[in-house]
Amino acid sequence: MQRSLAGVREEIDRAEREEAEAAGRLEAARIEHAEQTAVREELGSDPRLKNFADAQRYAEQAEQAAAHAGRAAERAEKARTERLARRDKAAEAAERSAADIVEAHVPAADAAGRAGIGDRHAAIPRPVRRGHPGRGRARDRAAGRRPCRGTGEAGTG
Repeated sequence: MQRSLAGVREEIDRAEREEAEAAGRLEAARIEHAEQTAVREELGSDPRLKNFADAQRYAEQAEQAAAHAGRAAERAEKARTERLARRDKAAEAAERSAADIVEAHVPAADAAGRAGIGDRHAAIPRPVRRGHPGRGRARDRAAGRRPCRGTGEAGTG
């Protein structure tokens, strides 16, 4: 009798769990039904969707607009990638040019020293600036640097 009573209790516990799960599923189904009813009523009240053909046409237009936007986004991403590659290539070329200038500066400075114009020559090469070419001129004048003859770049002298 004890064993059958324990078995009955287990059956009751299992049935209660199943009943709670079923009640949860029933509540979820009621919520989903209410949501679907609300959507149906909302769509039914839209005059554009009263006619199935119109609704289908609007859906096709929306699909075409989405496809067009997707293609535009792809073109923009491709242009962005190409511009980044060109910018990186230009930055590398600028760095190579700056390195070439620095490398050429040593023999030029030696020759300038032998010619008697040493210090003035040393002010000409400088790191390449990024940005607008005229942006640093006011700053150079404020620091007391005057443009070098022939280059227009700020120098010491």
